[in-house]
Amino acid sequence: MTDLHARPCRLDDAPAVAELVNTAIAAGGGRGEFAVSEFEDELRRCDHTRALFDPDGNMVAVGLVPRPPAGGDHVELIGGVHPAWRGRGLGRDLLAWQLERSAPWSAQVFATVGDEPAVALYERLGFTPMRYFLEMSAPTGGGPVPPGAAFDPARAEELYRVHCDAFRGLWGYQERTFDEWADATVRAASFRPDLARLALDGDAITAYVLPYDRGSLYIGQVGTAAQYRRRGIATALLTEVLSAAAGAGFERATLDADAANPTGAPSVYANAGFVVDQHVVVYRHEAPAVLT
Repeated sequence: MTDLHARPCRLDDAPAVAELVNTAIAAGGGRGEFAVSEFEDELRRCDHTRALFDPDGNMVAVGLVPRPPAGGDHVELIGGVHPAWRGRGLGRDLLAWQLERSAPWSAQVFATVGDEPAVALYERLGFTPMRYFLEMSAPTGGGPVPPGAAFDPARAEELYRVHCDAFRGLWGYQERTFDEWADATVRAASFRPDLARLALDGDAITAYVLPYDRGSLYIGQVGTAAQYRRRGIATALLTEVLSAAAGAGFERATLDADAANPTGAPSVYANAGFVVDQHVVVYRHEAPAVLT
């Protein structure tokens, strides 16, 4: 549109990107609680970014194309259009732009179940539904539980190996180098090491919970080594994290779960007090878009 100005995103655009994306997600019925620091990290990882601004300098649409890890087969596109600017073709044009720049990888996006405008856009551009996830939440607090071990930065590489072993083979998993993983987790500005917990067998890490500050406490990663599953270890760690989070001033904790996770993760979270707030569907575009 002629009244809009387009340019790549700068790092100092992160607050505007966070506000826009969160507003767009909330308008579709989703959670919309990403932290500004998460978008600072994403902007550093992106090869291609595009933002549209109105004549007053307000960001009204944005699209990010993060890099997948070496050897990865898909990229998770990030973006949104402010609700007041929908219905003008901005989302269609921006998503087509992202698809062109995501080649040669497959591209993934997500939509809250029931967000009909987003679903219609994705299907129009050739995306197909691939997987359903659950947005879950729980109140913080609860009684005392046997304590897990506090997070120790010196054990980050060991934790990385446990994480890779726990998630390898699960749907959508793409293995990253230690530095890539650490930058997105234990080195992230939103990471709360004081609330993270490890379970140990002797001196070996057997399970872990890694939380992040998004206003509410977001549980980003929960993992248990395969030989220690089905023993209630992750549930105990989550219960402890919820108790510690209340002491840190958080009233609510949230997480996302693959509805078809073969490890039974949703039931683990339910046992710790989490309930389903919303269903989210992941759409995938298997081939690069051809623009005409």
